[in-house]
Amino acid sequence: MSDHFVSNRDESVRMFRSEALERFTHVHPALPHLIYVPVVLLLLWASSVSAGTAALLFLGGLLLWTLVEYVLHRFLFHAPEVVMRNTHEIVAGLEPGEAVIPQLPDFRHLSYFMMHGVHHEYPSDSKRLVMAPAVSIPLAILFWLLFTGVFGPEAAPATFAGFLVGYLIYDTTHYAVHHRSVPTAFGKLLRKHHHRHHFANPDEDYGVSSPLWDILFGSFGGDQPPNFALPTARASSSSRTGVTSQSMIWFQLRIQFETAAGSSVSQIARPSSATRSCHRPISVMLLPMSDRSSSAVIAEKAFKAS
Repeated sequence: MSDHFVSNRDESVRMFRSEALERFTHVHPALPHLIYVPVVLLLLWASSVSAGTAALLFLGGLLLWTLVEYVLHRFLFHAPEVVMRNTHEIVAGLEPGEAVIPQLPDFRHLSYFMMHGVHHEYPSDSKRLVMAPAVSIPLAILFWLLFTGVFGPEAAPATFAGFLVGYLIYDTTHYAVHHRSVPTAFGKLLRKHHHRHHFANPDEDYGVSSPLWDILFGSFGGDQPPNFALPTARASSSSRTGVTSQSMIWFQLRIQFETAAGSSVSQIARPSSATRSCHRPISVMLLPMSDRSSSAVIAEKAFKAS
């Protein structure tokens, strides 16, 4: 058991004593696609605007979903720290097969656990990664009514189609980062981004399908470059090949330390959150104590050389 979750295996906890209610809490991750892909096709077919306008509205709905995803996750699905902590302690203390819902003390604990808490306690439970249709369908109807009122009957179909595709991308991404290998660089970024949210700090990295709004709203938990507070280094010839000057600085630091220490440096420690808040340009390096006296000099030479 961890401070942030009970189990990271593909297993879960019983929510209800009733077998009928318990059955509705387990959802196959493909079910949202079976429900909403036909709806998306129907909306696009029913759209009365031109193809170009429909494409722009579709993209707008897709972008809007990423914002709604962020807002819902941060402000609705999560709860105050005391509620999340109490819920975690209750779930962690249950006997095998004991239902959670009857043990929760009030509606705030109940709503948090049913909407999102069960996923935080058992993040790799493959049958509770997507929203149950009993919840998602009423929400979809409410959003459709809202879109019709805001965008009008002509623009709403294409915009809402993009919005629903955004939701399906979110569900697919969420399942993939927990249960599949993600070979692309962006996929690996999303996986690392979401795993930080689960296993490091649940108060950061709320975006699942995109880190965009975490970056804009200051909740991105990723490491900043070690020289983040320094002026931008001069562009080098490596920039033309897609390698940033900051990456080159780290590479040069590694070579310098390997030469000075006479052995391979296995890891360069990135700044902690406390270090980042002080905007220190260089973090502590994992070197033998005897070699650390010269680290500042070598680092300074490496930065000047870049």
